[in-house]
Amino acid sequence: MLQIVSLFDAYSLRARLLPALLLVLPTATVVALLFPGVYATLSRTFGSLGVVAAGLFFLAHVIRARGRQLEKRLFSEWGGIPTTVWLRHRDSSLDSTTKVRYHIFLTARIAGLQMPSPAMENEDPTAADKSYTSAVKWLLEFTRNTKLFPLVFNENVYYGFRRNTLAAKPIALCLLGLAAALAAWITKRRYGWNVDAWGNDVIAAWAVILACAPPWILLVTKGWVKDGAHAYARALLAACDGVSSAST
Repeated sequence: MLQIVSLFDAYSLRARLLPALLLVLPTATVVALLFPGVYATLSRTFGSLGVVAAGLFFLAHVIRARGRQLEKRLFSEWGGIPTTVWLRHRDSSLDSTTKVRYHIFLTARIAGLQMPSPAMENEDPTAADKSYTSAVKWLLEFTRNTKLFPLVFNENVYYGFRRNTLAAKPIALCLLGLAAALAAWITKRRYGWNVDAWGNDVIAAWAVILACAPPWILLVTKGWVKDGAHAYARALLAACDGVSSAST
């Protein structure tokens, strides 16, 4: 396990590997419960640490790519990247006093940057967004030191985990559907539909399916991801208030 973990940095471990594990473990568990002999044989044949590590590494990058594609669609639905949106004068996510303080700070710190006034933003919203985006890019680079800005890093991890988990949701539901179909077939074949006659194997398999499906369906949603994105935006912009102490 330590060899697998060594393939991932701190961000990838939590934001990419964990969604990959959540994706495959329920179905793998169901297969192991229903076909222990077959599962043991496959594990001996393909289950070397190197193969498992390579498989998880590949799956984590597939989920990352899907997460980035999903992110573009979500930002379009939300009207832009949350940090950019929150810096707009016309947006009310931040109170006006805090927003002005961030604008003043960013203008003072970033060479060549002029933060738009409300009138300038109203006249040319696209040009205003370019200024906000540039400011956010600078802030992202400035806060890369995770020891100085642990909250920014942690909120980024939480957002990345939620985004990638939502991106993996269609695959996860398909796998759970296949697991349920397999469990139904095995249950009917081995025990029929008399619940009292069911063996521990199918009972445990159905328990895994019924425990894993509701969280994927009910909890892993766009709203859940948006909440994480807003928490990250809040932490990143709030770093403006801590830059003076961090840079001394």
